[in-house]
Amino acid sequence: MRQLNVVVATCVCTLWLLFAAVTADSESEPPDDARNLFKVFATHPSGFAMLDADNDGDLDCMMAVRTNYEESGPSAEYVWILKGLNGHPKKNITVHFDKGDTPDKAVVTVDNAQDHKLQARAIYADFHSCAVLDIPYNGKPRCLLWVTDEAKDNIPSKCHEMFLKNCHTENVIYDKETCDQA
Repeated sequence: MRQLNVVVATCVCTLWLLFAAVTADSESEPPDDARNLFKVFATHPSGFAMLDADNDGDLDCMMAVRTNYEESGPSAEYVWILKGLNGHPKKNITVHFDKGDTPDKAVVTVDNAQDHKLQARAIYADFHSCAVLDIPYNGKPRCLLWVTDEAKDNIPSKCHEMFLKNCHTENVIYDKETCDQA
């Protein structure tokens, strides 16, 4: 009888641990809707890049302004405005996004370089104030936290949490004092 109780207790504990692991994984993954890249583009006509996963300074104080959005494609185009800090040139870059093979992905061309297509993907978005996006720049993927003008001085905690979880490191590329002077 005692041996049966041990077996039952072991089975119950095993099932409980499996349930806990499955539940934790499902809670940590954002819903598919939170990774719909073109929904991000439709709801955000502009944004500020707040956090970057590298520390090279080339995107410091960058903002993006949507210049075109076509729901039927879908496609979107933004101009990235780089202020030219830390020895990097001041310039505007046109980034064009076309539909990818899944809702979280897009095919990217930079400055009409049609022979050099890259891939962007949405990692998380709340569709109000932020999006965590992996967008290539200078030939390498860039994990960026984008926010609206209203959220740039007070990043929602969920947005920051999702950036850290998915990008694994943070480098502040927007701060009010530096960017307002640039």
